[in-house]
Amino acid sequence: MKNKKKWLITVIALLLVFCFRQYLSDAYRNISQKLKEENTDKIDWDLLQEQNPDIYAWLNVPGTPIDYPIVQSQTEEGFYLTHDADKEENIYGAIYTEKINKKDFTNWMTVVYGHNMRDGSMFGSLKKFADPGFFKEHDKIIIYLPSDEVLTYQIAAAYEYPADHLISTFDLQTEEKADAYFQKVRGFVEQYEGNYREKVQLKAPAITLSTCTAGDSSFRYLVQGVLIDTIHKEG
Repeated sequence: MKNKKKWLITVIALLLVFCFRQYLSDAYRNISQKLKEENTDKIDWDLLQEQNPDIYAWLNVPGTPIDYPIVQSQTEEGFYLTHDADKEENIYGAIYTEKINKKDFTNWMTVVYGHNMRDGSMFGSLKKFADPGFFKEHDKIIIYLPSDEVLTYQIAAAYEYPADHLISTFDLQTEEKADAYFQKVRGFVEQYEGNYREKVQLKAPAITLSTCTAGDSSFRYLVQGVLIDTIHKEG
């Protein structure tokens, strides 16, 4: 009888955990859907951060399925490679930044990471920007912050590049080094046969979306944009 009672309690506990995680997953989807259908910038930050205080921004790339919270671990840099935004183990990981980047996106370069999933989720759709037609028609990256700021970046470049840690390799924490790096990007695009938007000048503050490339762990696929607009939503 005792064993049956323990089994019943365990089953109920597992169901509660599943239902709560499903509730949060639904919350992520609902926020994403609301942003698309109602053209609103309202996000329930209290709900998201109650579950995981590491959630500090929301990323949307129009024309792709990329519509996710951004997290940053305060304890382990690689934590979100193997854990989702609910801090649960998950091969999909989460969309995240490293502690070297500030959470207000004021660094000369903010690098956002995500897995290249075969089903197109996470950053699996970044490869769409390899198509010149798609690159031409889709040129925005949007970041939502708990401060009610909405940051809009215009995409300047999309290309494969060796799997270097950009910020440390090019010392992108100083204005001088960042400017020197931005001057090199067009050459990188030409070298690795990517796409470049001629009328857009890549400069700080900038953003890079980074994911692995299919079949070659020594390269990453990068989509880079420059901040062109900051809106503060009142109320």
